[in-house]
Amino acid sequence: MRLVRLFFILVLVSFSSVAANDAIPMGRLPDSVEPRAYRLTLAIDPRQAEFSGTTEIDLSLREPARAIWLHGHGLRVSDAVLVRSGRAIKGRYAEVETVSGVARVDFDEEIAAGRAVLRLTHAAPFEKAPQGLYRTDVAGEWYAFSQLEPIDARRVFPGFDEPRFKTPFDVTVVADRRDKVVSNTPLVSKTSERDRVRHRFVVTPPLPTYLVAFAVGPLDIVHGQPVPLSGVRRRLLPLRFVATKGQGKKLAFAARHTGEIVLRLEEYFGSAFPYPKLDLIASPIHGLAMENAGAIVFDDRYLLIGARPSPEQQSIFGGVVAHEIAHQWFGDLVTPVWWDDLWLNESFAQWLGSKISDRWRPGFGTRGDQLAATLKAMDTDALRVGRPMHQRIDDNRQIIGTFDEITYQKGAGVLAMFESYLGEARFRRGVRLHLRRHPHGSATADDFFAAMADAAGEAPVLGAFRSFVDQPGVPFVSAVLSDDRSSLMLRQERYRPLGSAIAPGLLWDLPVCVRALSSADAPRQCVLMTGAAARIDLGAPVGETGMMPNAGGEGYYRFALDATSARSALRDVANLTGAEALALADSIGASFAAGRLPFEEVLHGASALVSHQDRTAATRLGFLLTALHDQLRDAETRERLARRIDGIYAPALRAFGYIPKAGAYAGDTADRQLRRDSLAEIVVVWGRNAEVTQTFASAAQATLANPEILDRGLRGVIWAAGVRNGDTSFCSALQKHLVESADAQVRADAAYALGRVEQEPAASDVRALLLHPRLAPGAVFRILRGQLENPATRASTWKWVRENADALIARLPAWYQPILLRAADRFCDAAERDAVQTVFAPRLAKAGMDALPLERQLERISLCIALMSSTENTIKAAVEEGETKRVR
Repeated sequence: MRLVRLFFILVLVSFSSVAANDAIPMGRLPDSVEPRAYRLTLAIDPRQAEFSGTTEIDLSLREPARAIWLHGHGLRVSDAVLVRSGRAIKGRYAEVETVSGVARVDFDEEIAAGRAVLRLTHAAPFEKAPQGLYRTDVAGEWYAFSQLEPIDARRVFPGFDEPRFKTPFDVTVVADRRDKVVSNTPLVSKTSERDRVRHRFVVTPPLPTYLVAFAVGPLDIVHGQPVPLSGVRRRLLPLRFVATKGQGKKLAFAARHTGEIVLRLEEYFGSAFPYPKLDLIASPIHGLAMENAGAIVFDDRYLLIGARPSPEQQSIFGGVVAHEIAHQWFGDLVTPVWWDDLWLNESFAQWLGSKISDRWRPGFGTRGDQLAATLKAMDTDALRVGRPMHQRIDDNRQIIGTFDEITYQKGAGVLAMFESYLGEARFRRGVRLHLRRHPHGSATADDFFAAMADAAGEAPVLGAFRSFVDQPGVPFVSAVLSDDRSSLMLRQERYRPLGSAIAPGLLWDLPVCVRALSSADAPRQCVLMTGAAARIDLGAPVGETGMMPNAGGEGYYRFALDATSARSALRDVANLTGAEALALADSIGASFAAGRLPFEEVLHGASALVSHQDRTAATRLGFLLTALHDQLRDAETRERLARRIDGIYAPALRAFGYIPKAGAYAGDTADRQLRRDSLAEIVVVWGRNAEVTQTFASAAQATLANPEILDRGLRGVIWAAGVRNGDTSFCSALQKHLVESADAQVRADAAYALGRVEQEPAASDVRALLLHPRLAPGAVFRILRGQLENPATRASTWKWVRENADALIARLPAWYQPILLRAADRFCDAAERDAVQTVFAPRLAKAGMDALPLERQLERISLCIALMSSTENTIKAAVEEGETKRVR
């Protein structure tokens, strides 16, 4: 018996030793094996439940091995063979880590170092949510689309699913003869095989696995005019637009204008579009957009906007399309080595996309929208539970958490700040040099900074750049005039809202620019703060004029305001540029949230800024007030704040007009139309203006049969007014539009409106709709967020979420699950915070998600509790005093 026990002990020790020496690589794969090329053959028929294929990978083994680590997630691999020097060696494939899909092929003999070919035969079910290779049906026809970023190529084929491994891909797709097939490169040949057709494509330039793309089904393919020759490209660029059957005509605007965006990006980068063709593909449930090389997939609401889209649709189209095409250079042509440098992809695409879109459609306010998004990201960056733009990634579970506001919106803001400080020409030289040094390769942040240093020649500024990339947080700048008003004393600290546990002490090398508000064109003066304090000599006393501590509005920092300095800046509000007015509005809100500014000054700021010429600045504090409205615990105070919101913004809406009929404001500028849309949302949804609501509700009842007779910019709010009273027949008709409409914007407007239903049983019907398989992730989020924002429906909706959490999470792609948490942004109660932890912690862990998004959401709720505990009485007093003055 003792011998038997000793035997088992020795076996366990042996297994423990093997496990210790052969630990599963939860982050990067070992460097001992490198892929050099792929040959993919996939049989894709979206009418079936599964797809299948064969993957051949040319490998380079740097050392002898008995096993090869790679990736595969949910694949059934029926055969694995390694061919070495003409000899086939049988392997055993196993997915050894099933949450993120780490796999291994073992061999019974040692494989010598050198070149080899690994061939794997595999099959897998189509995904239902937009991840991996997913399928969906539209009007009885089935389609398949791909979404492989960040780590979902492994759901489609086994391979080395990391951004540093860039290789050519030789792709063949076998499809039903009724279907068309789109991939990254042009088609080489089509060969009939009974009822199927074999489509072979041109071998791609080197790509990482996550940029490979597929679209299969009875697709409409619209051939646009090729992009004409440019100063950097000497061949016509083929341009196509792809949609589900019967939707091709709605691609007219995209087909007419995409080439203009390509040309502007080629001009910026100083180099030709890097791939042999460009397809823009509209998927009905994609959710967002994906920059696959030469075959970009979009949620169809971005592309299917017809020939005459609304200003909002044009603005969104320009921003999203420019973002994704910018990626063809920054992210595709040059790819980060690892996910810790994701910011090199997304920050640049976000920043440059808004810049190019603004040049393409000046007057639409795209740069203002981007700055507003950057300022909103500061709320996330101000959390104690945070991360820097350049974040160490050791585990696959951390990757999805990096696709957040810090990477996209903070990154865009930091780039804008340093471009402004260095000047556009010098900054662009650094970008171009970086791309020239690493074409069709991969690069790190250090590579990028080296290119910027060589091109810009200003080392201190690059050190400052690194201080924003390598550490989290938002600088908070105090600016105090000297007694003789001839100099400005600056101090910086880390911004901390009320209730924050952030420790003081973090500093940045911070470019600060200031100017007097004596006139709109007063010159700015700048300093690079390299410590806690700095001084700017203004040259001469500035008199009684106010000061703008963020001249130009491009600085990634907030500035501290007390009542005196806030009123001083607002007195000269007409002399503020749009970006400066936005920065001022943000700093008013931030100073209130930090306990440095009383609430009545927020109301005063909203009243002063509502007439500013920049539409985003005019409504910035309005949307802050709507958030506070939803977080207030006292119903009477909420009602009074709603009346104050209405009192500030309804007069502005009346001045612009709010006729619901399509075409009523066709002669207005895009800016006026977009401002009207924002004002209407504030006044109807939160201000609850009876006159406007009644006008919209009456129009809503008469337009469900033909949504096009409504102004498209106002339609979502008009329908929201129509559902407020819980009319079940009206809500049912909206649900039908949401599920069945072929118009992506109609579906989006229906989802927004249904999120605003307040009465039972209509609200219960809306919640049940969240599990409908035809709803895209974006529609689910719009409905859920609307229901959870509204104090009238929050408790019942949250109860439904707790009861249906597993089903709700299961119908969303893994990359969308952290986004789902943001639906709880208006939670402001300890019980709600604890329930969020209880519901989401185990489920996100089971799905392999990092804890960071959940920890952030819990901190947001805690900060709201602290803010309300400190300010709710003063908010109540301010709105009561305001009503008293109005009565007088």
